[in-house]
Amino acid sequence: MELACGIFTPASSISDDDIRDIGVLLGCLSDHAPRVSPADLLEVAIESHLFVVSDLDAPRGNGYRIVAMATLVPKRQLMGCFGFVEDVATHPDYERRGISTWLNQQIIEHARRIGIKHLDLTSSPEREAANRLYLKLGYERRATNVYRKKLE
Repeated sequence: MELACGIFTPASSISDDDIRDIGVLLGCLSDHAPRVSPADLLEVAIESHLFVVSDLDAPRGNGYRIVAMATLVPKRQLMGCFGFVEDVATHPDYERRGISTWLNQQIIEHARRIGIKHLDLTSSPEREAANRLYLKLGYERRATNVYRKKLE
């Protein structure tokens, strides 16, 4: 298995297979994941850094398959530059192979290169393996409340 990690850019070509693969990954995060369109991917690519891990040996029309992803959302505020890590997912067929560790290490290094001072992420308590991974990677559990105001 040969893996490659890259960042989707506005110039990236987006195939139907890419949309399908990313939809499967989002479904791993939530039963209520929205259907993703090429326009959605383009918007995220413009505003954020969408990392994808591809299995270059996986049989598919264009020769690879997206097997993991995460989004780094940089945020500049008066208190400095920081980032949020969102939508971290690995396809179930590829779990327990170190892919999530490698992907997160790529994100951390990229964040350092672009001047981000700290990263925040949230993870459901039910995702026990993911929470263990984040602690292993040096993330610290914060004593804070997370609030959400639904607008729709």
